[in-house]
Amino acid sequence: HFQDEAWLVVAGEGMFRVQEKRHRIVPGDFIFVPGGIVHQIANLSHTEPLVYQVVLAPPVTLDSIIIDEDFDESHLEGI
Repeated sequence: HFQDEAWLVVAGEGMFRVQEKRHRIVPGDFIFVPGGIVHQIANLSHTEPLVYQVVLAPPVTLDSIIIDEDFDESHLEGI
């Protein structure tokens, strides 16, 4: 999508991928992703939820979301 995004991790532990770079995320982490950049978020726990707040500007519309690829669990390796 073309919207800029700002993410704040509130609880849990996860992985955030921007393009091909993967980052472990924990509470207090703030992530900014410019519009048009490939990104993905995943929960690393099987028992605890990953809680985050995300703001997009301008707001998302159904025709603005583009899914280029299915989730690939190999992105979680080494995190």
